Amino acid sequence: MFQATSSQVTKFPSHNKKAMVKDKSILKTVNGSFVSSSLSNDTLVVIDSRVKDLEFLIAEIKPRTQLLVLHPQLDGVSQITEALATHPNISSLHLISHGSSGCLYLGNSQLNLETIAKHSSQLKLWSEVLQQKDVLIYGCEVAQGPMGHLFLQQLHQLTGANLAASEAKVGYTSGNSNWDLEAYFGEVRTDIIFSNYLQANYRGHFAEVSFDITTDLAIETNEDQVTLNFTLDEAPPPEGTVVVLSANESASINRFDLGGFSGDGLELVGIAPNPLFFDVSPNMDFGAFAINIREQNASITVTLLETPTDEDLNGDGTIEDFANIAEDITWTISEIAPGDVPAGLGTPGTINPTADSDNIIIADNPSQLPSPTVGMTVSENLLIEDEGSETTITFTLDQPAPTGGLLVSISNKASFFPWQTSMLLPLLLKPPLLTLL
Repeated sequence: MFQATSSQVTKFPSHNKKAMVKDKSILKTVNGSFVSSSLSNDTLVVIDSRVKDLEFLIAEIKPRTQLLVLHPQLDGVSQITEALATHPNISSLHLISHGSSGCLYLGNSQLNLETIAKHSSQLKLWSEVLQQKDVLIYGCEVAQGPMGHLFLQQLHQLTGANLAASEAKVGYTSGNSNWDLEAYFGEVRTDIIFSNYLQANYRGHFAEVSFDITTDLAIETNEDQVTLNFTLDEAPPPEGTVVVLSANESASINRFDLGGFSGDGLELVGIAPNPLFFDVSPNMDFGAFAINIREQNASITVTLLETPTDEDLNGDGTIEDFANIAEDITWTISEIAPGDVPAGLGTPGTINPTADSDNIIIADNPSQLPSPTVGMTVSENLLIEDEGSETTITFTLDQPAPTGGLLVSISNKASFFPWQTSMLLPLLLKPPLLTLL
């Protein structure tokens, strides 16, 4: 939903002057989070701490509300469980955080189809408070697709709550505001918690990122360069938008010269305390790194390193032997949990599911490349001898021709009289010329 921020808050004129949080003393710390202590307890509002313009959101929450701001380094589900235990008489719960299809980002944890079983005991405690109560979920696209539907169905069954969520982006996107939580499980009667003023003036949501690779084939011994492209559906916030780029082969980032990369509109996210250490893969197998995108159209160009033969490149005890065969590697962008974004860097980006991955073939040397596939087209299908008509034959390869060229044969299977010329010629395809032998 909202664009998270770790350091700055944009100031807005408050429509509700009494609610504007200018005095931080009205907020008290509870288990590392903040809970308002001056309002009544009809409604509990939970806001992830990395949403954009937190103070503006708090200022425009409707009255009679208890507020919990999730600590970014603690489990969000556990924080909500504790809050519900201390506020058992609420009439509704509002969850305001970043979301994606079938997933909520809460503190340093995710609540989705993969983790819901792990949290089932806590969600049953939620049901003691939320049975037949309303839960409004403001995360972007949480209800989208089969994954979103199944997630909400399971959450409804475990909590007994009436749920409302959206299949679309919530907040402000592409010049329009959307606060319609149109997907329901149960009969929801509770209104949006924010004032009409905020709904008309709030400008936060997470940018959607698409990804592709310009280069289809690269050879290490040639020190070829690979260009990775990132396109956002709208301009990112000033602090940037962070995504994770991972490969389906371990140690793949060791094949790139990340220390000497050329970036346009982005930066690599170094891992403290070493700003030149970029591995963010779950198993620390050098299969993923994070990127902070600062422009709507950004790219990174990296040079291939000539990887050594038969060495344990990532320290996992397995010998990586990249030198024997060319490999078809899939690179995929994925979302980063808000709690995993280093302080001072960008906000998490959502992923375009139709443009989230691309492939590249990497070979140690040209001899490892498979033979190209040859295609042929002709400009004219009908030739008339008396008119001296001609046709142009065009050959295409799905990858560069090997050194020395590629030998192919062309034959015409039509019947000819002995005095007529038939076509039966061997050809050598060698850039940039086509040579007849």
